[in-house]
Amino acid sequence: VARRHIDYHMQQFGYDKPNVEFVEGYIERLGEAGLQDGSYDIIISNCVVNLSPDKKAVLREAFRVLKPGGEMYFSDIYADRPVPQELKKSKALWGECISGALEWRELMQLATEVGFAPPVLVKSTIYGTEDPELEKLRATCGGIRFCSATYRLFKPDDDSAAPSSRDPLMEVQYKGTIKGY
Repeated sequence: VARRHIDYHMQQFGYDKPNVEFVEGYIERLGEAGLQDGSYDIIISNCVVNLSPDKKAVLREAFRVLKPGGEMYFSDIYADRPVPQELKKSKALWGECISGALEWRELMQLATEVGFAPPVLVKSTIYGTEDPELEKLRATCGGIRFCSATYRLFKPDDDSAAPSSRDPLMEVQYKGTIKGY
């Protein structure tokens, strides 16, 4: 689908040749798709990380192929606590990107462990499904809440700027009166 719009975007932004590349492969094994170390400025992903069983490998590969100063810009579904095994067994919930949802704290930890600067939240919204059966299943698993969030991960320009995995993660919790938050 995206390839169909390359010419349109080249015209809109005044490019003589494409400045994007679409690669098919497994996001946790980018080397097998021919992506070289330090060869990309940006990786854009929309609800793909949740589909991988090995999120750390996804982030490690993204870090490997990004140039210093590069960025991974991605949206996915996140959970307010670890996803219970009952949810992980549901094919329907895998299709809704719920079963593979990372707990947001886990994203923070994995990102810094592989070398990214701490994630920057761009936007988030509470995520719900329209299917009453899916909501019923979610409710039976402790009422876990999900949000759709877009994050930016930056590869530091040099190793001295990379945070250590021992750096404390900061957490802010909203305790106000907005329903659902």
